[in-house]
Amino acid sequence: MTILFPDSTTVNYDVEDELQYYIQESNVPNERWPWYWWAAIALSMFFFAAAIRQNFRRSKGSVELDRFEGFNDYSGRLIDSDELDKILGIDEITVYETRKFKRASLIHELNAISQSQFGQELILREKNPKDRRFYLYRIQSVANLG
Repeated sequence: MTILFPDSTTVNYDVEDELQYYIQESNVPNERWPWYWWAAIALSMFFFAAAIRQNFRRSKGSVELDRFEGFNDYSGRLIDSDELDKILGIDEITVYETRKFKRASLIHELNAISQSQFGQELILREKNPKDRRFYLYRIQSVANLG
């Protein structure tokens, strides 16, 4: 096929040559992002997510041993969840379910430390005799723990 341009120049154009060019071009493998680059990216994202998750777990509110001193005024007493939340410092959390979860995890962590250090738990959970849906918390005497 011959193409005539307005300035009187002509070009011989062969459609089959053009087609062969595109067929050859499509058979060339795509070397921009080989599989090993995708594997490296996926692996690095996995390790990054695992590191963030581990850091989140570690910083989730660890309990120091000086927290035991906050229980001196309450040792031997039976207190409700609101008083316990004030002692634990979580009374400012407004969402009830979040506060409940945080209270449970802090009690578990305090009791684990107390069990390993002193051989008994610091906070015991008992059903409220007036309303069995709720719990009261008995604080063990801190003097007995030491």
